[in-house]
Amino acid sequence: MRNRAENPHVDVLDVLPRSLQQQSGARAEATCELDAGLISALGARAARIGLDRASMLRAALALLDLRLTGNPEVILADAQGSMQVYPNPIDADLDAWLVQSGSAHAPVERDAPCSRIGSWHLADADLGSGLCWQLDDGNASCIHVSDAGGDLGASALQVLARAMREILCGLARAQRWNEVQAVSAEERRVQVQDCNATDVPRRKEDTVAGLFAEVARGAAGKIAVINGSRSLSYAELDRRSSHAARALIAAGVQPGNTVAMLMERSSEALLAMLGILKAGAAYLPLDAAYPAERLAFIVADSAAVLGARIHATRSRHQARRAADLPDGARNSALAHRRTRRSHPEARSVGGRTARKARAGAGNRA
Repeated sequence: MRNRAENPHVDVLDVLPRSLQQQSGARAEATCELDAGLISALGARAARIGLDRASMLRAALALLDLRLTGNPEVILADAQGSMQVYPNPIDADLDAWLVQSGSAHAPVERDAPCSRIGSWHLADADLGSGLCWQLDDGNASCIHVSDAGGDLGASALQVLARAMREILCGLARAQRWNEVQAVSAEERRVQVQDCNATDVPRRKEDTVAGLFAEVARGAAGKIAVINGSRSLSYAELDRRSSHAARALIAAGVQPGNTVAMLMERSSEALLAMLGILKAGAAYLPLDAAYPAERLAFIVADSAAVLGARIHATRSRHQARRAADLPDGARNSALAHRRTRRSHPEARSVGGRTARKARAGAGNRA
């Protein structure tokens, strides 16, 4: 048995979408049809390896929990209150796993959490609380699952019912444990391939700034950035970032240069990034929480031609000393200061980041 301290238990209900509208005590339910012959195939396997139908169905519950949670093991309690451990072998002979898991009730620590995957009930039995499973093997075989706890809605239960159908199919036909899956091959293809088919044809001449300009032309009045109570439309962001780009070019920034940014997450930071890209340069984001020596090394190593200090909020302390930046960035900061006198969009905004930089260097503001 694996160390539970190293493998924290995952509750199966936590990996399923919870209902936001389901009322406590209201029973939600879902039904899923089974392939013809599936029930008889399960019975044939159970008879071949010496298990009864109830043991096969409990194994199906355990497999469903293991597949959904990835837990190293699952513990199920039977009607008599005994707890049975089903290990997650990653891979094993399926017949051997079924026989070993169903042959004996293993001793379990009293504080070990039992799975909330539910239990099987007869078709005409009174259903209790939690997840209740029923198997109708009449002319139209189907799985029925319901929840009286109000935790799961009909959509989550439908996911569970479909997953159980795949588990039962695997138990009926698979040879290896890892061949038993909770999703069908078609669902897996959709999840892995179709949902990740995000390739978009691009032109060689495409740039971030150029693509943004196309979007801005088509959505000029729409909101592009929201920062607290402030917002910028695409047209405003395009206009102000273009102004910033002209200011950077006037300051000597050329295509291929690097511009360092001591920045916080803000609309001003996004505006500055876009302006730098429009100027044909690359932006180098710097974290104000870094020590001054590290910031200086990064700026020097990048050969940044200009330094910008971008803040989330404006303050009355607009002008900052060059010493607020590390020594390696002072020259670029001075150049930036000269730029902001005539180009407001390129100016350094606010005072909080500068205080952080000084604190990182050991100088308290």
